Amino acid sequence: MEKIMAVLTGEKKYAERLCSYCNRNKKLIFTAVPFDDPAEYTEFCKKHKVELLLADSRFLKGNGSAYETSGKSELKAGKIISLEEGFSFERAVSDSAGSIRAADCINKYQPAETLLREIMTSCSDMELLAASEAVGRPVRIIGIYSPVSRCGKTTFALTLCRILSKKQKTLYLSLEEFSNLENLTGESFTVCLSDALYHMKQGSLTGQKIYSMVYSWNGVDFIPPIRFADDRNAVSGEDYVRLIHEILKNTEYENIIVDMNRFADEASEILDICTTIYMPVLENDTDRMKTEHFIRYLNGSERNDLSQKIIMIRTPEPEPFRGKAAWLDSLLYGKMGDLIRNLKEG
Repeated sequence: MEKIMAVLTGEKKYAERLCSYCNRNKKLIFTAVPFDDPAEYTEFCKKHKVELLLADSRFLKGNGSAYETSGKSELKAGKIISLEEGFSFERAVSDSAGSIRAADCINKYQPAETLLREIMTSCSDMELLAASEAVGRPVRIIGIYSPVSRCGKTTFALTLCRILSKKQKTLYLSLEEFSNLENLTGESFTVCLSDALYHMKQGSLTGQKIYSMVYSWNGVDFIPPIRFADDRNAVSGEDYVRLIHEILKNTEYENIIVDMNRFADEASEILDICTTIYMPVLENDTDRMKTEHFIRYLNGSERNDLSQKIIMIRTPEPEPFRGKAAWLDSLLYGKMGDLIRNLKEG
């Protein structure tokens, strides 16, 4: 049975564009239908059941559940979300008896991807996404780790994700203690890996919840890394292994790229499940000795099976930072991209 999501706003072009974006998203099980007139929407509801309604706040009563004007019928839907122009938390939680709950309000004017992510968060009790076809499909877990620092590990990982994403659904996970993703994307993240790990431990990590935490930047899908470095002490490598398996089971991602910088109780566990491990190395004497020490450690601890999955690479000098998307493009079409293509990736 077809499920319908309606968008009711006085801005006809806005409704049409948002519905077009949603209908192109193959993960959604809803058909999005635009409206700019409450009376037209009411007539539509006489013949069709609307599961979800996004409506301008001016069309809604104080409780966010209905609309009434000039004796017309109320607006009805399985769930209603108010589209707010400049949504304020203070307004949402005001003491007035008829105020709209914060969970039922989203900012109308924001990128469609962000708006859809907030819809999925607000509708955690509803089924919005098609069932994952994860079972039986080929997947890869690609680990990026090096015992040496300042070796181009993260730029390699981001470029690899961008290249693989052109042909396959690829997710980037950064386990770095201090990440540069907020600066690179220019976005302030409201969720992070801590939230994913929490829901996993609570048994409530669904595919819809995972997708609601995924951000996209210039062709790179990622869940923001843990926000506070101290929080990482409460997360074990086994927790990350469980999370990776849950992501693969509940989403359609075919590749997960894991960027790691801590071996003990983190990479030590994760590398075991990796299909491929890329290890950037440097040619100077001290860093070469660190790499040799690491390989000796693996072989001496009877983990030579792990060392056999490692592909050592020498990353090129980093491209000058020219600003956000331009920088990632310079990596993609520069020496870093050439290195990855020479590895037969993408």
